[in-house]
Amino acid sequence: MLDGVIFDMDGVMFDTERIWDTVWVPILESLGVERPAEVLDDLRGTSGRSMEAVIERADLKIAVFREGKSLFYAYMPGVSGLQDMEDGKIDLCIDHHISNKFFAKSTFLDARASAAALIFYEYFKTIGYKISDHIALCLYTAIATDTGCFKYQNTIPEAHMAAADLMQYNIGFETINRKMFDVKSKGRIKVEQRVISNMEYYFNDRCTMIVITTELMNSCGAEPAEFEGLASIPLEIEGVVIGITVKQRHENVFKLSVRTTEEVDASAFCKRFGGGGHIRAAGCEIQGTLQQVREQVIKAVAEALGEEYDG
Repeated sequence: MLDGVIFDMDGVMFDTERIWDTVWVPILESLGVERPAEVLDDLRGTSGRSMEAVIERADLKIAVFREGKSLFYAYMPGVSGLQDMEDGKIDLCIDHHISNKFFAKSTFLDARASAAALIFYEYFKTIGYKISDHIALCLYTAIATDTGCFKYQNTIPEAHMAAADLMQYNIGFETINRKMFDVKSKGRIKVEQRVISNMEYYFNDRCTMIVITTELMNSCGAEPAEFEGLASIPLEIEGVVIGITVKQRHENVFKLSVRTTEEVDASAFCKRFGGGGHIRAAGCEIQGTLQQVREQVIKAVAEALGEEYDG
């Protein structure tokens, strides 16, 4: 019997945080949390110390597990507040992140899998479990989003084959793909215009960086959700091998989202700062002033590209 379920919707490969909010807002409301959307925005991308403050202030009745600098949310009856993975409260972890640190009692890790959903799909097929239309919709959405609509380097043949099978169910795959990849609000277009116009270029345009400060977010007048999922933009420029998004979370706390081509290991890059993720998409958090963070990041990029940088 399971005591609870833990979810990691990290938003590394795709902007899943808005989906996450859709799920967790009603859960937090049912637990008596006031202004849950604001609470979730405070939790997103924060450090352990900041997380503790949010949990205490909002009196959250959910568990937040800390493993290194990574944080995972869970609803587990009788368990709340910030927990350490080392406590052994997690029995099983099913993952496809190469940076997994095996915090659970048992871990099933397939770093080759394009998405955790692909692991579940193959498991269901192996044991002969009957997949319903609803489950098929969830599996297809997860595989499609974690592969960037089958464009990312992590897309393996099995992902295409699983998607082809799931398309035979009543899932409306064309609607899923349009909502996940094509539709943008007016606010989102405005945000993209701002960040693109201020994009920074380094090392003969092999590296691009966009910086999203609190001041920029306030001046745009857009909803907080419109600033999520911008990490793919820097790598869209021809000739770029590493694209970096620096987003301010709090004063002197910045979240980095890194996207790379085959020339740079994004997970190894972010591991320098205590983060991790996938080989072509990873993230981390850095503390300091914007200038200090920028200097640290550019220096790390120079080392990754074999370039000279004297500051």
